[in-house]
Amino acid sequence: MKKKNKIFDLSGLTLIEIVTAILITSLVIGGLIASYLVVQRSWGGGSKQIVLQSQGRVALNHICRNIRESELISIADEGKTLALVKLDGLEKDPPDQMKYTYDAETHQIIFFPSWPDADRQMVLLENVWPQPESQIFSGSLTTCYIRIRIIDINAKDGYQGIDLSSFAYKRN
Repeated sequence: MKKKNKIFDLSGLTLIEIVTAILITSLVIGGLIASYLVVQRSWGGGSKQIVLQSQGRVALNHICRNIRESELISIADEGKTLALVKLDGLEKDPPDQMKYTYDAETHQIIFFPSWPDADRQMVLLENVWPQPESQIFSGSLTTCYIRIRIIDINAKDGYQGIDLSSFAYKRN
């Protein structure tokens, strides 16, 4: 009787063992790819939220700063227009006025830095909707409350938006 030398044993893997190993490896790689894609989508969504929030905050800070420096505040067009007269503008004839208008068709807040000169205007914020059952601009002669909802209309993975609000008093 001959003993087999284990060093020179040439027996290999069977076809079933090879197919099982390939299947398990494929499942592991597939799971890793799926996890990577989920993390990538989540990261992109979070980044877009940060961009929306920072754009909205910059616009609200701009509006609030001008409200604080104004002498007169006027809200018209059912809360879609905010008109301000600056402190240094009362001595001038006509006084320096500025206006913020919400355009419901284009969903933009448009800033008119010198209201009588309607040619000068800039889009301050895009993709803006009023918050449900509220006006963009509301308040009184001394205060203004601003409520906006910014929505990313090009979001690939569902709704991406943010609600922002701010309250400002005029200083004088």
